[in-house]
Amino acid sequence: MRDQVIGIGWPLIGNLDGISKDERKERLRNVYHYSGAKLGNALGAIWAFVHTMEQGDIVLVRNGAWLSIGIISPYRYVKHLDNDIDGFCHQRSVEWKVMNENVRLYHENVHETLRHPGVVTKSKYTVHEFQLGI
Repeated sequence: MRDQVIGIGWPLIGNLDGISKDERKERLRNVYHYSGAKLGNALGAIWAFVHTMEQGDIVLVRNGAWLSIGIISPYRYVKHLDNDIDGFCHQRSVEWKVMNENVRLYHENVHETLRHPGVVTKSKYTVHEFQLGI
């Protein structure tokens, strides 16, 4: 969450837009030697970040007791960051509406959603039900 950008890890597997599930799976196996549940979890997070999330969706990013809320852009792959050092090549731009506000200020629906572990979690709640005020 820097420079109006969010991203996920997994460098060295290339651009994820427009490739099949089998190709993503093969890349993760070859580069990270994933299998079983670890492979399934990674595939789910990557699929959600690249395909489930859509332009205009609201993103909640928690950092300890702090919450930032923004509106996301489409997925993009930044080739020059696809390495072990930078590792931030799978990105979405974000227009931040709230930055680093205490999470305790928000409705229980926000807390429930943030309790779900994972890189990316889709909420069952609407923006209205979150009572975000943005």
